Amino acid sequence: MLANETIFTHWGIKVLESKMLSERAVLLQANDGSEWIMKRKMGLNAAKKELTLLHFLNQQKINAPVPIPSKSGEYIFEREQEQYCLYSYLHGKVFSMEESLSFPHLFGKQLADLHKVLDEKKLEVGFIEKDLYQMVYGWAVKKIDEVDGHGCSQLKSIYNEMEIDFKKKVSSLKRQVIHRDAHFKNMIHINEQEMGILDFEIAEVNVRIFDLCYCATSVLNEIFYDEGLRDQWILFVEKLVASYHQDNPLSQLEYDSLGYVMLSIQSIFMAYFAHIPHLYQINKEMFLWIYEKKNLFNW
Repeated sequence: MLANETIFTHWGIKVLESKMLSERAVLLQANDGSEWIMKRKMGLNAAKKELTLLHFLNQQKINAPVPIPSKSGEYIFEREQEQYCLYSYLHGKVFSMEESLSFPHLFGKQLADLHKVLDEKKLEVGFIEKDLYQMVYGWAVKKIDEVDGHGCSQLKSIYNEMEIDFKKKVSSLKRQVIHRDAHFKNMIHINEQEMGILDFEIAEVNVRIFDLCYCATSVLNEIFYDEGLRDQWILFVEKLVASYHQDNPLSQLEYDSLGYVMLSIQSIFMAYFAHIPHLYQINKEMFLWIYEKKNLFNW
């Protein structure tokens, strides 16, 4: 179990209450009123990589969780071949899906500020480098074809139609270390001027607008079957991109590639959920809807 007294005492914490936030994260409340997040990590190398990144971000005044050293000065505790880290609890508000549509400027600014800090070539050492074209056409399309190839000629036609342009554009996009999981629920509202950002475990080197597009599609996923909110999402994306551009200018190629990168994200999710029919279906419907609207994303 994650909530284990042996692990807590490694940091000298006397836990008054604990609350499971996910399968790998627990909120701890100590007897002195302080709050912490304990997480079971995704492997030793991933833990070390994230710790390096979080230390750097905190030095650069980005609002992100602060890793806490144990009594012995170590940041990672290993037990039964599993790794655990303790972090400060970042107080703030997670937006609901409806609220998120009202604050695109905050999400855009947060990602712009984060990317400016992460645009440091020395940071790329040790991070996995991903090729978005290969992720889609070397993996996702093949997985999708396994489960839907005989039943959806529309998908095949779309992938064939856009492959050449997709490869040409995506291969030339600006690359850097990105968050990679920029779901709107991983960005919290601290006050009117400040946002915080959580969960850097799968940070990687990839095209930088992946984070911007991931934030956009994470909101769409929550409101997709509400037509009224879905119409609002188009304006949300426009304002999200404009806010990002104001603080961290995008190239014309990046503007022209927003639709393609959103489609790539939906393709990755379709492949990931290929054998979970209801999750595959919603991501497929989102893919087709974005494809129909893709020309709206070339601002």
